[in-house]
Amino acid sequence: MHDQLDAILPSEDRYALIVRLVIVRVHESRPTGSRALEPSVSASHKMPRFVILHHDHPFVHWDFLLENGKNCRTWRVLSEPTAELTECDAELLPDHRLFYLDYEGPVSGDRGKVTRIDGGEFDWQINRPTCCQVFVQGEIWHGTVRLELTAGDHWSCRLIR
Repeated sequence: MHDQLDAILPSEDRYALIVRLVIVRVHESRPTGSRALEPSVSASHKMPRFVILHHDHPFVHWDFLLENGKNCRTWRVLSEPTAELTECDAELLPDHRLFYLDYEGPVSGDRGKVTRIDGGEFDWQINRPTCCQVFVQGEIWHGTVRLELTAGDHWSCRLIR
């Protein structure tokens, strides 16, 4: 049965769904007129962060980083990530250190410099090796971002509002 569930919804997505359902059930079971307590947010339960960095090396592109445990899943976005952008090409890069979520400046090894153009929190919807979908809450990008391996090492990046 777990194999059938994994085909439909990976275990990490199932866990997030179960947590959300429990929260909804607790909320719905409150007596009328009772006051809901705000959930406490500890450092280990905060929403993950994302950042978009303008990077000028080896050519101008934008690095899209998603906090994923102790590292960031990272893509090179090949078109400027404006609010109007709906779809563009991307390349998967090796995971980056969490350090880059808060960094602007020169990159070691004479690899240019990075400048933050957007960032904020996000919620995982899909996190698989060949497909990633998140709901981002940034200044420029706000909505669902879907990165999908389409052929070979070519990725498609779509912003769905």
